[in-house]
Amino acid sequence: MRVRTLPVADKEFVRGFIRQLARKHRKELAGVLALYGLAVSSGLAGPQLLGTLVQDARDGTTVGHVTAVAAALAGFILAQVLLTRVAFQAAGRLAATVQAEIRVKFVEDVLALPPAVVEGADDGDLVTRATLDADTLRRALQLAVPQVVEALVWIALSVIALLLVSPLLALALLVVFPPLLAANRWYLARARAGFLREAAASSGITEGLDATIQGAATVEAFGLEDHRVRRAERDTQAWYEAVEYTLWLRTVKYSTDSFLFTLPVAVALLLGGYAYTKGWVGVGQVTAATLYLLQLTFPLETLLDWVGTLQQGNASLARLLGVADARSEKSDARSEQKLNGHGVVASADLSARDLRFAYGDGPDVLQGIDLAVRPGERIAIVGPTGSGKSTLGRLLSGTYPPRAGTVRLSGTSLHELPRDDLRRRVLLVSQDQYIFGGTLRENLELAAPAWIRTLQGRPMTPLSGKRWKRSARMIG
Repeated sequence: MRVRTLPVADKEFVRGFIRQLARKHRKELAGVLALYGLAVSSGLAGPQLLGTLVQDARDGTTVGHVTAVAAALAGFILAQVLLTRVAFQAAGRLAATVQAEIRVKFVEDVLALPPAVVEGADDGDLVTRATLDADTLRRALQLAVPQVVEALVWIALSVIALLLVSPLLALALLVVFPPLLAANRWYLARARAGFLREAAASSGITEGLDATIQGAATVEAFGLEDHRVRRAERDTQAWYEAVEYTLWLRTVKYSTDSFLFTLPVAVALLLGGYAYTKGWVGVGQVTAATLYLLQLTFPLETLLDWVGTLQQGNASLARLLGVADARSEKSDARSEQKLNGHGVVASADLSARDLRFAYGDGPDVLQGIDLAVRPGERIAIVGPTGSGKSTLGRLLSGTYPPRAGTVRLSGTSLHELPRDDLRRRVLLVSQDQYIFGGTLRENLELAAPAWIRTLQGRPMTPLSGKRWKRSARMIG
């Protein structure tokens, strides 16, 4: 069964959004990079000091000099630890701020979606984006991003330090970087699509379980237990295959990277030994260069550990931002239009003529509906389950656009009314009602804030047990 999902933002949209965030928080980002730069620079002082010490020991030195070098090395290590902690905390604060902004944007985009778009997508897709994708993005921002930023700064400065020590010994990097870049390019070309497929499969599981649980009575009444079990098995199998594919990608990448990480040190030792016998480099240079290459394995392993989480976070961000695409694609121009020259709706005459409606590309479920509701008039529409009562209500409220025919309010088509004005004049109250966390008063304020504000400053009459239960039933 196909899961009806909301759009997913493309790569360019995601990159543009990230660039926008970087510009907005450029001061904080620059501060984080500066702190990591200082921390890494303190760590890079160690190999240079040890290389110098080895050279001095070969040429002859004193105990005092060795003690001074050891003290300086300890100081740099302590500074690295402290600066790394401060930098990680600063990066974590920035990541939490960005995460909060993304969550707020997601909620705003969801609440701005036309009702027809929300109802057209499966509940599981939206729930998965709000829970699993949001949590995946949180983990990527708060854990992976600081680690990766530190690793990238460390790699960049290590390469510079290695070049300053000995350009000849830096050639050892040529053994690892080209194949490492090729392996990661192969991985990145496939990872985004794989993780998006995995997330969509997870949405399918959520949707299937949600529908089965909510419709448990119907499933039991019609003997559909086997059908729903098969649906769960298909969803689980689809998720298993998606996870198996992304796991295969990571397995290939991790094994390749782990092998490549060991090569530069061996090459540096062989090349350094040969160059030393020729008098091209000193023993201190060989020592420092080998230690720098050895240090490089740690940030490279960090990238290896967290690149998968970053890709998952990128896919989750694309799914969260895709809600904005649905908002822009599906919202029509009526919010910026005049009311067909009328300016305002003069009365509350609601009429429908020759309405026809179908779900997707299916057959018409309603056809030839004519209806007129005059101000003050009440009309009851009755019929068996599945006869189209709820569908007609959504058409008359402007939630669904008709395939053919029109619905007019005071002579103006509903789809020419600005959405805010439409919702002030035409409201659909469905049988599904929700109670938000909080007090009864806070739930009432959501529906009628202006009315509640008129009561502010007045003493509220306590509700008795029976009155409270009756009020609670009225709102859900």
